Amino acid sequence: MTLSVPDLRELPVRNVLGITYAQWLALCEPPDNDTMTHVDDFIDDYQADPYARWMLMHFRLPAHLQLAFRPFTADHKLFCDHRGKRYRCTGASRMGDVWLTGDYDEDVSYELRVGIDTCSNWGAS
Repeated sequence: MTLSVPDLRELPVRNVLGITYAQWLALCEPPDNDTMTHVDDFIDDYQADPYARWMLMHFRLPAHLQLAFRPFTADHKLFCDHRGKRYRCTGASRMGDVWLTGDYDEDVSYELRVGIDTCSNWGAS
């Protein structure tokens, strides 16, 4: 017996936001990967900010390693400027973008996913 799995992008089901899965995917897509610097390339750039590179490297670790190192990194935060506003960086995607939030107390969620090239003035505060 062969089971066929439907392509979720084709389902007309709407979520609590009232949009389809395909519309949601379009909203979540990171910036143009052909023109942006991947976060891993930033981490590998020895001329880039060392603290930012270290924190972004931590964000790129698998979840089980992030949890294992949490006792050592819990007090460290990463901030940057993006389009004239200060944000907290809460993560980095395998697709190359970084996650920003205006809530400085937030640890994991984000408001924006942006290319690392649009960020500057990295720091711990």
